Amino acid sequence: MPLVSVAMPVYNTPDIKALERSVYSVLNQDFGDFEFIICDDCSNEYIPDFLKSLSDPRIILLTNEKNIGLAASLNKCIEIAKGKYILRQDDDDFSEPDRFRKQVEFLENNPDTAAAGSNVSLFDDSGKWGVLRYPEKPGKKDFLFMIPFMHGALAFRKDKLVASGCYLSSKTTRRTQDYELLMRMYSLGYTGYNIQEELYGFREDMSAHKRRKYIYRIDEFKTRLRGFKSLGLMPAGFIYAVKPLAVGLIPYRPLNFLKDVFLKRKKIKTDSKKILYIASAASHIINFHSGYLKELREMGFEVHAAAGGDISGAGEINADKIFELDFEKNKNLLKNIFAVYKLRKIIRRERYTILSAHATLAGIAGRLAALFYKKSRFIQTCHGYLFADDGSLKSKLMILTEKLLSHRTDLLFVMNIEDYGIAKKYKLSKNIKYIDGMGLIPPERYSGPDILKKYNIPENKKYLLCVGEFSKRKSQRDIINALKLIKDIKDLHVIFLGGGVLLEECRNLCGMQKILGSVTFCGNVKETAAFYEIAYCVVSASKSEGLPFNILEALWFNKPVIASDVKGHKDLIKDNFNGYLFGYGDCGKLAAAIEKIADGVNCNNLKSNAYLDEKYFYRNVKAKILEEYRDC
Repeated sequence: MPLVSVAMPVYNTPDIKALERSVYSVLNQDFGDFEFIICDDCSNEYIPDFLKSLSDPRIILLTNEKNIGLAASLNKCIEIAKGKYILRQDDDDFSEPDRFRKQVEFLENNPDTAAAGSNVSLFDDSGKWGVLRYPEKPGKKDFLFMIPFMHGALAFRKDKLVASGCYLSSKTTRRTQDYELLMRMYSLGYTGYNIQEELYGFREDMSAHKRRKYIYRIDEFKTRLRGFKSLGLMPAGFIYAVKPLAVGLIPYRPLNFLKDVFLKRKKIKTDSKKILYIASAASHIINFHSGYLKELREMGFEVHAAAGGDISGAGEINADKIFELDFEKNKNLLKNIFAVYKLRKIIRRERYTILSAHATLAGIAGRLAALFYKKSRFIQTCHGYLFADDGSLKSKLMILTEKLLSHRTDLLFVMNIEDYGIAKKYKLSKNIKYIDGMGLIPPERYSGPDILKKYNIPENKKYLLCVGEFSKRKSQRDIINALKLIKDIKDLHVIFLGGGVLLEECRNLCGMQKILGSVTFCGNVKETAAFYEIAYCVVSASKSEGLPFNILEALWFNKPVIASDVKGHKDLIKDNFNGYLFGYGDCGKLAAAIEKIADGVNCNNLKSNAYLDEKYFYRNVKAKILEEYRDC
């Protein structure tokens, strides 16, 4: 017969991981003489399957055919319990590994004590944040202000619990069954004790106060009146009886302050560092920042990531936590507002040391979400402003937006000369730093199967390579339109790598221009290095860039580049030196540049000058960037 029976009712625990942690905190105790009675109070969805999957022989699983409530479920557990002691456990809290042993030892050595509790640690999704201390030897008057025990942390003598009548299952006590029971036990002459150690972890998040309806406060008022009368605390206790009614009218922030003061909640100061990486697309973090996240973790940061798009590849992100945001580029303002609201809740709950946002949409959303939360340092990395300082209405609006958010931009990284000038001119942050991109990790040379055969690309051609997402900004349409202007393209073949919303539109345009035989669309590929190796040159027609990876990679593979004369491109390509520049949208000039390089004009000189300066290598760039994070 076990010495201890653990009673844990379960009903629709919101987070399966919290339930799993609670269950295994019981099973992994350093005291093993117990049975674990779990009562599923008619949960739905995944809870019953998880509970049935538990194979530990100490577990006894009860299943209610209908929801009967916490008090009645606890009474069912007590009714079949074989142990001398009944220990409570809530389904979203956890017990420290030595809790059972220490409570049993205390009750064994103190036979006159009917129940033993403990102090508790307070935690939420971001971890442990505080401690709640209870009176060591609670007396009757300690019930006036609040219940002087944590219900989930209690260990009862079963005989005393049964003699008291167990839990009262009624409408009035649906949220105060523990308060009512303990006042009843004290009225019968029983007493309890709190071990002055944190043996139990209690989930307490910022939204907990919102879950308590005012009708439950009325119920507590009634419970207090009856309990205080049975303890001989009336009529003086009446003023304390109305406390839940008054508290329900106090706004959260002042209420939280009062809880810290009167409940003696001690918030824990921690040396742990937490960072949130924010991007509009998960693919952006996977493709360009996984190395940095790994470095930050090695520096001692707890790293979280929040991004839009498909996060199915989240395992590649090197983050401890990943949050999905419903960002929409250039459309659906309502979705983006909801994404900002969700991000705001994450930031306030997790209490980050650093917020690191990347690109325009994520940067605006992140700073709006953190607008009035000044405890985190906000680092904005500009991967190319989507505007020029040209006096247009769009540029004026975008500059105004950045200017309004500049007070929440603690550090601004920019990666091309034009954006650096804009940031300095309009004072978009008090701390502006120029960086040489995010750094290129030199790709390994390709050694796989024949890439031409794999993607059905015709052999013996001069291959023009274009790498990037099919989008309006990348302007692949201009490359297709330029091909139509070239008189003789039989020796040329354009290879497009990447996916995107405009891929099919560009494929259809090739059909209309009757040049499908001179173009191959390979989609998203992993063998990018193989395509750079066979390329005759690399082509990019973007409207604007930050410091483009495709051009960095082209220069690493010693390939000349034909690129639009826009920021980002002209930081890397010098006309007639390591490639050719053409005016954005000028398909005629683009066609002429392609013809010139295809005819071999100045080709040897271009190739000899097509190399990548080591300052753009990841190992050199990361030192400058990580130094800013290290100083936080």
